[in-house]
Amino acid sequence: MSKITKFAEGQPCTIRLPGICNYDSTTSVWHHINSVRWGAGRGHKAPDVCGAIGCSACGDVLDRRVKTTLYRDYVMLHVYAGHMESLALLVKAGILPE
Repeated sequence: MSKITKFAEGQPCTIRLPGICNYDSTTSVWHHINSVRWGAGRGHKAPDVCGAIGCSACGDVLDRRVKTTLYRDYVMLHVYAGHMESLALLVKAGILPE
């Protein structure tokens, strides 16, 4: 487990999908934003820095484990905003450099 994924456990969700987020930090983990652009595919995840802190409900939507009426672009907009917030938290915690 990397410092990034370990830090994410128990942190508040930064994705916060409206109508989806359970706001339960006990379910929060680091969710990778998997894309071929960042090296994901065929059994490989993106690097740890390509992700966001998310609760189990937001993670289920991100990873498409549950159906939703939310448009994929809308979901990704929240994920990318959560990504930036997560990076700022990691910098503040001293895990990533400024």
